[in-house]
This record gives sequence, C-alpha cells and structure tokens, in this order.
Amino acid sequence: MIFVKKYGKQLLSFGLIIFILFSGQNVGFAEDEYSGDLIPAMTSNDSPSGLASASSEWSANHKAYRAFDDKDDTYGWGTAGGTIKGWLQYEFPEP
Repeated sequence: MIFVKKYGKQLLSFGLIIFILFSGQNVGFAEDEYSGDLIPAMTSNDSPSGLASASSEWSANHKAYRAFDDKDDTYGWGTAGGTIKGWLQYEFPEP
C-alpha cells in the first residue's frame, strides 16, 4: 500500500511510456509542452478533474484518488479484502 502511494505516479508514467512506444505513436517533445505533474492533486475520485478508479477500494480512507492526492500521510489506495492483485488508473479529461 505504501509502495503504491510512494511510487504510483512513477509506475503510471512508466506504463504510459511503454504504451506509447508500442502503439506506434510519436511522442515528440512533450517535455517542451509540459512540466511538472500532469495529474492534479485529487480530492475525490472525480475532482478536481479526471477520474481515478481501481479494481477495488479497501475503505473510505483508501479510495483510488488517495494514490494521487499528493499528500504524504498514512492513507493511500488499498485493495478491498486484503487482496494482493488489483489495478489503479487515472483517466485524463481530455487527450
């Protein structure tokens, strides 16, 4: 759970890079257009923008958006029922 909280954005970024590399799309010079974090500090699964979702959520304090809330606290995303496998995603509001 702490691993996902601490490295969730890096894992998401790595997955996106792999997807782009194998999808045949040209990455171009994204670093010239964007800087910093493209995912806003989430306050709920659909606020302030985009949509955070997961295969399951452990509790109200461990919802999907907690992996993207930019807080360094004891909460984060966790799967329900103590399962080890699961997925976590952030859907951007526009391409």
